[in-house]
Amino acid sequence: MPVVVFDLKPASETKEAFYKLLGKTPSRMKSIWLKKLLMGEGDPPTALESEEELLKKVAATRGAIGFADKNKVTSEVKVIIIVEKK
Repeated sequence: MPVVVFDLKPASETKEAFYKLLGKTPSRMKSIWLKKLLMGEGDPPTALESEEELLKKVAATRGAIGFADKNKVTSEVKVIIIVEKK
């Protein structure tokens, strides 16, 4: 099954922490996705306005993945990993 990736639009602590885990900044990730788009290697993830909206989309979309603050996660989604802030 294809994986559907969701991202967050606004700058937030959660987005910063997740991208830091990946070893990238949000601006670097944006340039990586733009390059992939221009080379025909894929589309950037759909960026949503809030973590609540992201969680609803993940819950409603087969094969979807995203990231959110653990305090906002509901039983409608499965948690794969919890990243503790340092």
